[in-house]
Amino acid sequence: MTMLNYLYYLAGGLIIFILLIILIIIIYHLQYKRRNRIFEQKKKEWEEILFQYLNDDLSLEKTAAVMNDSYFYLYDFLKPYLKNLRGDDFEKLRQLVQKNKMIDFFLLKLKKGNREEKIKAAAFLGKVREKRALPLLKDYLNSEDKSLMTASIWAIADIGEQEFFFRS
Repeated sequence: MTMLNYLYYLAGGLIIFILLIILIIIIYHLQYKRRNRIFEQKKKEWEEILFQYLNDDLSLEKTAAVMNDSYFYLYDFLKPYLKNLRGDDFEKLRQLVQKNKMIDFFLLKLKKGNREEKIKAAAFLGKVREKRALPLLKDYLNSEDKSLMTASIWAIADIGEQEFFFRS
């Protein structure tokens, strides 16, 4: 074989590699658009229901029945409300996520989920001030995974149990 043949093979391999990278990017982009479209559809439905519930126009049971699926999407939807609501509205939101079993779902993810699920679960459980998460969060303070450790620190602080940081 000549040097020219090697160059042809190398160029062909490089073209196939580039096409593969482009295909991966396209697939990732389509998945992102699909997830975003699903989230926007659910957000539109959930927003009206949540406002009716917070305004006492809809019962806890009916609201929990509607907002009882796709907990990761629901987490993304509720995140700004969990950060900003206080007082009675926050307590109503906390009752809602308790009633629709979202807290139990995220407690399980905190215990047995993959890395990303554990981080999201820690953040969510901290925002809803779920004390049942504290033993696992305390264990994750010594985690090799710095992101999980940081999420656990924030969650413990959000729950209001800062004395974990000062024990020897």
